[in-house]
Amino acid sequence: IYAEKGQEEWAIEELRAAQSLFEDDESVLLQLARLELDAGNLDRAEKTARDVLVLNPDNTDARIELAFISLKEGDEFKSETLALAREVASKESAPALLKGIVVAVDEHDDARLLEAARDAVEINEPKFALFALDFVSAQNEKSRDVLFYRGYAQLLEEKPDIAKEFILQALTLDEDNELIHYVLGNTYYVLGEYDLALQEYDRAKALGLKEDGLEAQRERAGELAR
Repeated sequence: IYAEKGQEEWAIEELRAAQSLFEDDESVLLQLARLELDAGNLDRAEKTARDVLVLNPDNTDARIELAFISLKEGDEFKSETLALAREVASKESAPALLKGIVVAVDEHDDARLLEAARDAVEINEPKFALFALDFVSAQNEKSRDVLFYRGYAQLLEEKPDIAKEFILQALTLDEDNELIHYVLGNTYYVLGEYDLALQEYDRAKALGLKEDGLEAQRERAGELAR
């Protein structure tokens, strides 16, 4: 419940209490590692993920979390991150999305990395989207799609301020893109800027967006903007 409300520190405290009762429960440890990562506690997140691997060296989810942790620690860890991702992707139980990203990285295929990022946000897996986008070549890292999907992923990660920065940059490159306007509207909505959200929803509709939930979002934003 705390995690769903964005109260990571309270959620972490509750999970630590649960961990003391269920020391060998991989699911509790894994959830704790994810929350520590989301809260920016990288050292704790890494230690907890490695505790899972002590219990079960074949835990694919723990190895994925270690890859995300390494990536957040900076560009110098990209090689370690990719090595971990390759190790996980080699297993039959690995997510198909991760396998595709690893192949795209190895083949230097920016188009497939962007496709993976799009697929990731569509199934609400923002970490996979950000992972893919971090390996896009330098010549394309400021392209409309990279900026947009990076912003979209940050919104799904519940970081709307960061999301807004990237989405606005994408919009300057394509001012008549209905999807960018819609996601920017969602970003403003999360930020409580309902007038701006309504403007973006209206613009998306005028440009012909056929998105489930657009009308409902417009109505809610309109009511809250009054």
